[in-house]
Amino acid sequence: MIHVVNDCIIALRAATDNPRGCVLCAGTGLNCAVRDGAGGEYVFGYYIPDADQGGLALAERVLRAVFDAQSGMGPATSLTGRCLAAAGCDTVDALLRKKVECRLTKAERNQLPIIVEEEALKGDAVSAQILTRFGRDTAAYAAAALRRMGLELQPVDVVLSGSIFKCKAPMLIRAVRETVLATAPRARIIESALEPAVGALLLALDDLGASGERIQRHLERDAQRFNMVRDTTRAKERIS
Repeated sequence: MIHVVNDCIIALRAATDNPRGCVLCAGTGLNCAVRDGAGGEYVFGYYIPDADQGGLALAERVLRAVFDAQSGMGPATSLTGRCLAAAGCDTVDALLRKKVECRLTKAERNQLPIIVEEEALKGDAVSAQILTRFGRDTAAYAAAALRRMGLELQPVDVVLSGSIFKCKAPMLIRAVRETVLATAPRARIIESALEPAVGALLLALDDLGASGERIQRHLERDAQRFNMVRDTTRAKERIS
């Protein structure tokens, strides 16, 4: 038997055995899915615009902050020096030209979400604001998903998965939590301890009627050996 699901669904199952729940996956892109526990399921997929697409969108917001600081549209930020160094540019004009001409490499862009996290931890107000707004914007999909399924007043798990949510700057997760709880006050926010691949195995075991607490304990025990534990200082935290 073949059972095909969106990769968001395996990320959800990796974090909770509750059949009713929602997941936000923020990596290179962003996706959100919800299950109502009665067979209803919705995955946002391509309905999520580029402006919110995970690390790609976060990198664009970082660059926008640097350009706004240069033009006077926004406040000065320590992101400027860090972004210039990452892109190998001497001036913001050179950085802007490199972006407009589509010469920023994938490796250069991939540094920007890390840079904004580091600068937020150092106290840069612009970086903190970027992460806060990004948290609110991404969490809005979870809030909408819960409303769509009529789960906003139910006890429900909301799982955070993907590399962006490994961010150590607290304002990102705080903004997600506040946004979700404003719509679903009984929600339990869970930072996934395990990588989504574990959820695929658990879903297969569910279909076979073989999952359970004992198997879950074995999986959690062996996950470290197979590099299936997510690298985050909050990996086992449950925020309720």
